[in-house]
Amino acid sequence: MDRLAYLNRLSNEILEKLSEEVGGLLGQDFTVDDITHGLRSRDEIYAPLSGKQVLSTLTVSGDAEGLAYVVIGLKDAITLGGTLILLPPDEMAARRKKQLFDGEVSDAYGEIANIMAGVYTAVFIEHADPKLHFKKTELKEFTPSPSDSTIPPGAYYTCSGQAKMDGAPLGPLSILIPPQLLKLPLPGGVDNKEEGAAPASPEAPRAIQETSGPIVLDSEGLLMVVSETQQSAEAFARNFSDQCRCNLACLHFQEDFPGAIQGRKVLGVFLAMREVGERGLASIIKIQSAVGEKTPLIAAGPEWTRKTVLQAVKYGARDILVTPANSGEILVKIRQHMQEQSR
Repeated sequence: MDRLAYLNRLSNEILEKLSEEVGGLLGQDFTVDDITHGLRSRDEIYAPLSGKQVLSTLTVSGDAEGLAYVVIGLKDAITLGGTLILLPPDEMAARRKKQLFDGEVSDAYGEIANIMAGVYTAVFIEHADPKLHFKKTELKEFTPSPSDSTIPPGAYYTCSGQAKMDGAPLGPLSILIPPQLLKLPLPGGVDNKEEGAAPASPEAPRAIQETSGPIVLDSEGLLMVVSETQQSAEAFARNFSDQCRCNLACLHFQEDFPGAIQGRKVLGVFLAMREVGERGLASIIKIQSAVGEKTPLIAAGPEWTRKTVLQAVKYGARDILVTPANSGEILVKIRQHMQEQSR
């Protein structure tokens, strides 16, 4: 059995136990159905979510250290927390309508998140390799979007399903764990660990990066590639230019961006850095002052860390790309962020 299949089986066991434990705490039947597993990008996880969500941050320790996340809809968290404290139905409905997730309701859902963390710990300590301990350390509301930094961009081993209570549907429940905590090769080489961690092997599988067919962008628009030199920008562009019909502008960091654009609509920007550092990341601000904050900018470079990912997002990057990247990986980013701009 390969590593991914092993983790999928383990996740099924965890969700079965989690359903029993949470149901016992609530005094009602609780299930997670239509379960899916696998390696997915953060934005793929965000895509089906609607409205405000509640994030439980789980601090992971043991054979590996890092952060994992549990995501559930805000209204569903209110329902679960309210059920635990026996909230009257009319008050429950009023809280759901006003999206009031505070006080006893928030504390009660926090206890449910503690139960989830406890179930993961029990199974990983008793049965799994690596041996991991999960502890709920933070609870917060957030609205998923590509620019939101609540969960760092990157790939996660994800277990998702539809939560139900006494047969009534609630909504999606997702558990996100960075692959390196589970000894899984990291797609694309993105490193979500703290600065200084070793990058994943360049031979790691890149299943979430697949794409197919050429891309045609707006003939009036412009796709920019910016790098330390014009030559390095052109080298990056050659990775995808034969599969993407568009107007390309290859520029260097010191370029007069407003002059180079000349009033044209910019569909998107790739910032291709030889090394991910303060100088390159700071150029995001300069570029966006010329193209506008709504223009998607993809920061591309090697050996990303949690710190540099958060810096890039803070400065305004829409997404992260790990280099060296193949044409398929670059085309995925174009389809995801720039094709819409050309419509």
